[in-house]
Amino acid sequence: MPKIEYLVRVGFTKHEAGMALYSLSQFTIGCVLEEQATNQNNRVKAQKRTPSISIGGTARPSATEAFEFGLKLFVEGLEKKRRSK
Repeated sequence: MPKIEYLVRVGFTKHEAGMALYSLSQFTIGCVLEEQATNQNNRVKAQKRTPSISIGGTARPSATEAFEFGLKLFVEGLEKKRRSK
């Protein structure tokens, strides 16, 4: 079953389903591009011996950790929206 039809069947409008899939696609592409840029920056930093950045005073999360956190927020937000109808 196509993804939009499934999302409509579980309670989203066709527009919401399309936007959800588009947004998730953009999020995923952005994460991949960021990871690629980070990997390139890490190679350059290793050569220059510059420190890596931190987030909120802690070490930068791994790409997997950051992606999974964002994906969880995305899915929980969709579920909350679906339940509120």
